[in-house]
Order: sequence, then C-alpha cells, then structure tokens
Amino acid sequence: MELPPCWISSGPDHCPQPRVDIPLRNKLYSALRRLPSEQRALVMDVGANDGLFSLNLMHLAERVPPTGVAPLPAYRRATQPPDSLARRISLVLVEPQRSVSHSLQRLAARYGGSEHWPVAAWTRDANLTLHADRNSVRSSLLFAPDTGRHRSDEYTVPAIDLASHLHREVDRRRPALLLLKIDVEVCLVARSLQPTHAP
Repeated sequence: MELPPCWISSGPDHCPQPRVDIPLRNKLYSALRRLPSEQRALVMDVGANDGLFSLNLMHLAERVPPTGVAPLPAYRRATQPPDSLARRISLVLVEPQRSVSHSLQRLAARYGGSEHWPVAAWTRDANLTLHADRNSVRSSLLFAPDTGRHRSDEYTVPAIDLASHLHREVDRRRPALLLLKIDVEVCLVARSLQPTHAP
C-alpha cells in the first residue's frame, strides 16, 4: 500500500508549502516497502548543512509501517525497530563546514553503511575557499555570507566533481533506489531515482 504523499507519523497528512521533499521522501518509503527486504536505498544529501533533512528522514523511516499507514509503535530501547525501513537506508552526507562535522559523523555512525564526506560539491576536484558564518550554518564557495555584524571564517576545503563521485558511489553500492537531495549555493533540488547499473 502506498503512503499518502504527505504522510507523517503523527498529525494531519498535509504538506507544509513549499516542501517538495516530503512527497519525495514518502515516495522513497513506499517504493522501498514494495521491494524485497534485502534491497537498500541510498540517500545522497548534498549540502547536508547540519544534517536536519537526513535526521528527519531517518527518524520517520524508523516509524514507517511495513504495510498500511499507521505508524509503528514507539520503541524505547532500540534506535531502529527491527522492522523499520531505517535499516534499509544508507546516507551519504556531503558537507564541508567544520562547525557541523562532528554532528554529521555521529549521524552517519548511527545508521549502518552511512558516511559523512567533509567536502564541497563542485564541477571538478579542487581545493576551494569556503566562507562560513561563525554564528550559523550558512556558508558559500562563491561569496562571503551577508551576515551583518557577524563575521565569517574563510578556510580551504576539498571540493569534488560531484557527478563523477555520485556515479562511482552508485556503482559501488548498487542501491535499488536513490534519493538525491542537493541544497547548495541557494539551490534546492530533490529527486527520487531508480538507478540503472552498467552490466
């Protein structure tokens, strides 16, 4: 059974506007529930920032029911209930900011097969200057954030050719499903894909 596009584990099934990520997240859950239990999904969170998108996605995946739409009962002791979808989803968190590195590493460690890549998404492999606001999680490779009285730090970060690395990661992991979320330089893109693998 398909989850409603705006299913959440509690409360009314409505999507806050303009949250395009919620229907895509639920589409991922529904597609994964239809697949054999050994098949996995990969979520590439590019521009993960403080990890809130992936944290919410995985928190809800712990509550997605195997069938129907009623949420799983709460488990107090288990991080992931034994029949939750969270066990079948791996994260790749792409974020170069030093201020959030430890929290993203902890998030990745919580879910099997997940990783934090402390790099910036770019069109080629390089070393670039990151401008990071000291008092928030805003950053940019292109310009210093307009922070008013706040100061920004500048430091060099490794950058990767995102298309090449994404292709290699999908070939390495061979997920049945891929959710690609890109939120970099004031651009948000979210797509749910079924990867095709070269023979």
